[in-house]
Amino acid sequence: MTGRPIPGPRPSTTLGPVLDVRDVTLRFGGLTSLDGVSLRQDRGSVLAVIGPNGAGKTSLFNCLTGAYRPQRGSARFWPADDGVELVGRSPHRVARLGVARTFQNIRLFPEMSAVENVQVGVEVRARPGALRGLLPTRAVRREERETLDRCHELLDFVGLGHRAERPAAALAYGEQRRLEIARALGTSPSLLLLDEPAAGATAAERTDLVTLIHAIAGRGISVLLIEHDIRLVAAVARAIVVLNFGRVIAAGRPDEVRADPAVVEAYLGEPDERRDGP
Repeated sequence: MTGRPIPGPRPSTTLGPVLDVRDVTLRFGGLTSLDGVSLRQDRGSVLAVIGPNGAGKTSLFNCLTGAYRPQRGSARFWPADDGVELVGRSPHRVARLGVARTFQNIRLFPEMSAVENVQVGVEVRARPGALRGLLPTRAVRREERETLDRCHELLDFVGLGHRAERPAAALAYGEQRRLEIARALGTSPSLLLLDEPAAGATAAERTDLVTLIHAIAGRGISVLLIEHDIRLVAAVARAIVVLNFGRVIAAGRPDEVRADPAVVEAYLGEPDERRDGP
């Protein structure tokens, strides 16, 4: 499914952090969604954020991508050697810095073809200029061809090359998930945020997703993952951060987190029932 490399320049694999979140606190009126959340992610790694429904996982993603502005805290991001602050930036500016995301509820353009959906992502990084499209110069035509080639290569990478001209609405659910990942990769991110990419997936689709995430990380793209499937998380993530009621209650390697009593109580359930069950 992922025989071809991700097109475009390979992201930097310089050692060091790609993301450093410190004391992020988000409140809605009297409700605290995130309470002093801190985490650190190494460049090129896969970090999973898990926790029960309502723990604040998606709120964290929204803070990192500019959809929400927390009342306190910082999120330092290193697209290259120089770090930048994400908090306070608009979603469009965050995307142009090199942070891309998918959504818990799939957000595609249903009537547009698969390749057109990916093109939306690719053009996030396109050079600005409203008049460029009105002036069909040789350079503009060349850029259009290169953009289309990149879209098809991304579709090949996620296993949807044969679906390029199909409307997004006509794709199977698992294919729509992969299409959303291809569109996110079209922005040439250094950091890819995946919000429950295995939700509703079949066993075979989950296996393909593990392969795809490994392939993405293998290209040096850091992946921050929200997921409820603990076995999938253990298969792809180097480290896990556990949220509960907006607070970090555990962090560490998958085996350490699975054995943490606070995690078992808050999220995994009884060990004998949940760890060894189907």
